Amino acid sequence: MEEEELKDSVVCHKLACAIQDCLARNSYQQPRCTDAIEAYNQCVARDKQRRQQQLQQLQPPQARS
Repeated sequence: MEEEELKDSVVCHKLACAIQDCLARNSYQQPRCTDAIEAYNQCVARDKQRRQQQLQQLQPPQARS
């Protein structure tokens, strides 16, 4: 696992834990944790985009078109 990939994984994991903590503190009322949920969703989206870019770089030039 690459260093950047590991860092993203750790950050997203911490955000997932923050969601669980927020939900527990707020009697599992999801609307009270929208900031934590949005931060996690953005993290996952960035990670997905980075992985897609890595896959594209691995493809031969003729397959990218």
